[in-house]
Amino acid sequence: MSMPAVSSAARRSQAAAEDSLACKECRRRKGNCDHKIPECSACKRYKRHCLYDRLGKTPLTRRCVSIEARQKTSRLTSSFRHLTEVEHRLSRAEAILKRLFSDQEVSYLLDHERSGDVPVLPSVKSASQTTPPRTASPAGGSINSQSSSLQQQSVTSQLRAPIRGNTGVEDHASSWSFPTTDIEPDPTASLYPDGDEDFEWDEREQTGLAGGVAMAQDDEEGVRKVMDGMATLTVDAANYGYLGMASGASHLRSLWMEAGNSPSWESGSWNDRRQDLQHLLRRQTEGSSITSAVQTQTLVTRAMVDVFVDAFFVRYHPVFPILHEPSFRAQYASRMARPGQGIWLVLVNIVAALGAFVTNPSSSDETSLSIFRTAKRYLAVNALETGNLTLVQAFGMAAMFLQKINKPNTGYNYGGVAIRMAIGLGLHKEFGAQHMSPFKQELRRRVWWSLCVLDVGATITYSRPLIWPQVGVDVALPSNIREEDLSVHSTVTPTEVDAATVNTYLRVQSSYHLQTMPIYNRLISNPPPLPEELLTLDSTIVEAWLSQVPHYFHDSSGPHLEDRFALPHGINCWRYRNLRIVIFRPLLVKWASQDGHEESLTWHEQEATNRCLRAARESIASIQNFWKSRQQTRLTAFYVL
Repeated sequence: MSMPAVSSAARRSQAAAEDSLACKECRRRKGNCDHKIPECSACKRYKRHCLYDRLGKTPLTRRCVSIEARQKTSRLTSSFRHLTEVEHRLSRAEAILKRLFSDQEVSYLLDHERSGDVPVLPSVKSASQTTPPRTASPAGGSINSQSSSLQQQSVTSQLRAPIRGNTGVEDHASSWSFPTTDIEPDPTASLYPDGDEDFEWDEREQTGLAGGVAMAQDDEEGVRKVMDGMATLTVDAANYGYLGMASGASHLRSLWMEAGNSPSWESGSWNDRRQDLQHLLRRQTEGSSITSAVQTQTLVTRAMVDVFVDAFFVRYHPVFPILHEPSFRAQYASRMARPGQGIWLVLVNIVAALGAFVTNPSSSDETSLSIFRTAKRYLAVNALETGNLTLVQAFGMAAMFLQKINKPNTGYNYGGVAIRMAIGLGLHKEFGAQHMSPFKQELRRRVWWSLCVLDVGATITYSRPLIWPQVGVDVALPSNIREEDLSVHSTVTPTEVDAATVNTYLRVQSSYHLQTMPIYNRLISNPPPLPEELLTLDSTIVEAWLSQVPHYFHDSSGPHLEDRFALPHGINCWRYRNLRIVIFRPLLVKWASQDGHEESLTWHEQEATNRCLRAARESIASIQNFWKSRQQTRLTAFYVL
């Protein structure tokens, strides 16, 4: 007898639930509402204003109600599904805002928007007025920390944590976003030729060295192409690989096309002007000719190799300390067991090739190329089917050599192989002393961070997207110890010193790259950053890194350093100033295009222009002083000129 009453109550409850979800018009007319969003079918049919009550349900409550509703009627779920979708869109919008602004800036914008004012962020402070945030070094302490225990802490915390000052700009690698087909076009697309295959390149040995740049064979227009390892003098856009908007080549093309009223890539005027510029960038020597694909081998004796190995460790090793000199020399002298014979021959030949490169002042010398060809004969394709530390070192050093002989894309590929193999060997992870000896631990750290300096530096130079892993890395920086204090038989890590060592440049530059990656990621993003954001990035991130550089590696410490550390110190001084030039260069070009009239610029644009000019003046003065006071070698010429 009670069953009908229960059924009737259930029906009334269901009707009440449906009525509470109906739109206002259907409720007022006591009609059937199908709850469609944003307009129910009845209102759409009779052209009525469809309006729903605002529901203040939390996701958990909505989920429970939705489950109950599904048990009663399937028509109720569409409203809840729409609310969930709106929440997801709101979450994604908040994530995008947090990548561009700090929490304080978002609150500031929201507060002023509620009051009806047009929200404008306050002006950015200048570098001298901004207090840089305290930033931990990748090793877990400051760069010049003396505690070896601190050096063994993780870098992952820094890589995961957003680097924020007044910008609120996060490391973009921590928040994935996917491009859509309706994104804004690349503003620099006009600098590149059309066609799917125009970025293809061929750097096989059909080139010869003349005047310090690589001379390729003539193209079909009879114009001799010029290539350089820094990809700065490459005025052609086609057949050189992709060089992005932050590269020197892109800037050179931009200025050139601006001055020439943007000639067509196919026009005769383009080839005429390209030929003129190529002649300016090439020092044509009398009788220089293209080296044939089949070249005679230079006779290299053991005595010559000894000289080249010594030259490598004196002049090149401080810039790229991927090897441990005492252990390598012991293997070279057969006082210590060598790795597999084949891979050892690859490594020793690449060392000799780099030593020959820095020894001979003539850029037309073929000795280094001849030795490197010997190394490649031992480096067969099946070497990629193995993985060991020696092979990682060989690929990394080969990448450095190829860049120096003006094969930037080939070196970029070799460096990529070295990184993948290093990750496969777990070099990006930190293992405690209980798992490996201090020597092996320090060597793994040194190899990993040498690859960081190699790859990130080349990527920024060519203005390509970073492939260096920005999450999941917890290996510490190498300790600031004297190389001769560490041996294969060491049972404890030697005590760090408060002075420049072969690891100092590696530590400082690795920290620089880790902290400035968000700046570079923002520079190559579309749409480009505003002047206000660029100023804040410079004032916070770059200044924070500068405050961590140890006193014995400051800009002013250059004259007091040993000769072997002079070039690494100089590169460190020039690199961060070059970043500032790249950051503010578009605004400087804008100012120059207006004949230097500052009144047409905003305060932020004027400040950015001044910082760019100041960084350029400081770079010129530093390079001039270095060139006058230090030994001039082929390697220093590569970085200085």
